[in-house]
Amino acid sequence: MIAAYVLINGDGDLDTAHRLLAGVIGSAAGQPEVSDDALGGVLYTLMSLCILGGRAELWVPFQDALARLTPIRL
Repeated sequence: MIAAYVLINGDGDLDTAHRLLAGVIGSAAGQPEVSDDALGGVLYTLMSLCILGGRAELWVPFQDALARLTPIRL
């Protein structure tokens, strides 16, 4: 996630940052050592990139990640 922040705030390479975050989410799925807070931060950052990018294809990995989430019962 740090690499994505550097890309966004450094040279502004949104597509590379998006690809990195989408990859992190894909590899973190189902891993018990990945905290909900960490995954939430990555999802939030990916959502921000989707908004900034303004292209429909950027939303596909984000929507796929949301579809894999398990709802929390309160």
